[in-house]
Amino acid sequence: QNGAAIVDVSPAADFNKGHILNARNIVLSRFKDPDPDVSKLISKPVLVACKTGQTAGQAAAALVKQGAENVAVLRGGMAQWVSDNFPVTRR
Repeated sequence: QNGAAIVDVSPAADFNKGHILNARNIVLSRFKDPDPDVSKLISKPVLVACKTGQTAGQAAAALVKQGAENVAVLRGGMAQWVSDNFPVTRR
């Protein structure tokens, strides 16, 4: 969706190996307590990704608990994204 924030909750080492263009790396632990970067996501559409999709589900649930209404999880995670030959970047 245009204007959606893409958040990858993978460990930094995995994120640096390849992620979706314009994705931000915010580790899962930052979703547990109010975090300024996470709080900014509440009011916009968010796609949450990780390596397989499981950790992203936990982050998405935390966002919803904090009041986010438009949150999606990348099904199959980055493993599926790469398998489907979608582009990744290392920048």
